[in-house]
Amino acid sequence: VGRERRSFTETGGKVLDVALLQSLSFRPHDRFSFDEFVSLHVDTTQSRDKYVSVSLSALSKIVKYLSLKVYYQHQYAELVPPGQDPQQSIAGVQLQFTFQRTPAPAAKP
Repeated sequence: VGRERRSFTETGGKVLDVALLQSLSFRPHDRFSFDEFVSLHVDTTQSRDKYVSVSLSALSKIVKYLSLKVYYQHQYAELVPPGQDPQQSIAGVQLQFTFQRTPAPAAKP
């Protein structure tokens, strides 16, 4: 049990948090990848204090150093000040430039 001061919630005080984090990265080949992340937070001393965050993205290589990324993020916080929306969502498309050297092939014996 700890003490908490968060500026975006209605209440603060004693907390006993339980959290679940889950992530998945799937790369079927070197030109495509899928990533997912879920975070769930619950305060066991304040039943209304819940927070959930979900992120999904897909990345596809266009050319050697350039990829296209499509993503979606959703957040939900139950304890928010009056008049503030407890849900926030973002969706977007990005061009990703990769400045990474390809490792040299292993020497043959």
